[in-house]
Amino acid sequence: FYYFGVHVKLVVPPAFVLDISRYWDRKRAAIECYASQFIVGRPTEPPTFLDRWRDQAAYWGGTINAAYGEPFFSREPLGLTSMAGVR
Repeated sequence: FYYFGVHVKLVVPPAFVLDISRYWDRKRAAIECYASQFIVGRPTEPPTFLDRWRDQAAYWGGTINAAYGEPFFSREPLGLTSMAGVR
């Protein structure tokens, strides 16, 4: 699987979108630990990097009826052992 990065200008349809809603606060806190790379020196007026990142996660979440989602791309077919969790 290839992570669907926010820095890529090309929007490729994802193979699947993972609901990350229950992990969102933890994920945001992890990004904030790297303030020197993502926050310091960037514009402070909205939309900030974190605002855009949150909005993109909210967009992908909306495609699967979730608060936040993270898209993934795969070149190969995905194998499933059950349909549990597939919406």
